[in-house]
Amino acid sequence: EEFVRKVGWNDPLNQSVIYDGVRRTVIGVVKDFHTQNFHQQILPVIFIGTKNGKVNFLTIRCNNGSLFEVDSTLRSAWASVSPDDPYTRKFQSDAFEGFYRSNDASIKVMIFIAALAMILASLGLSGLVAFETQLKVKEYCVRKVLGANSVSLIWLANRAYLPTLLVAFILGAPFGFYLISNAILNMYPEPKELSVSPFALSILAVLMIVGLSVGGQIQRAVNANPIENLRND
Repeated sequence: EEFVRKVGWNDPLNQSVIYDGVRRTVIGVVKDFHTQNFHQQILPVIFIGTKNGKVNFLTIRCNNGSLFEVDSTLRSAWASVSPDDPYTRKFQSDAFEGFYRSNDASIKVMIFIAALAMILASLGLSGLVAFETQLKVKEYCVRKVLGANSVSLIWLANRAYLPTLLVAFILGAPFGFYLISNAILNMYPEPKELSVSPFALSILAVLMIVGLSVGGQIQRAVNANPIENLRND
């Protein structure tokens, strides 16, 4: 298909092309597939038949669930046709195994780095929230004595972080989307469309971490005895 697009044929059947000084006639078109690995772009390819019909490889497609049955049938047929030659075959999954193993390793490394970054960011945020809470613990206690409940105090503390998070999301999400899209394009020339779900989940995770960190610190502050925190003032 890619070759047909490159030469601009509308009806490729029975068209001719000169290859290696010999004029060849197109008898069929195969759907695009990766002839190398998934890191390489799909290239135009032609398959050249021989006059005597001799082939080096036979590719067979079978229905799901019948793989081993077909393999057994082929093994028996091969033994009857060429009993002195060994029957060798390779499943398509075996051909892709090396690529998938390397790809899975890269994914695990990226997940580990992302998780480590989230943990470090959470620890830093928790430390900042704890420090800020200690500075305003007397304010929270006064508000509690005057009738403020825990929900209003938690919202009051979270409100200080929302503008910063909003700016971070507005700047970071599109920039991250752009960088990851380009990284995927450099790794895979023809990738699937990138989904926004990972970015939405990341934003949700950050909001949950902020909410839990701030909420936990404020909850400890408001649950403490206000007299103990205000006795020196």
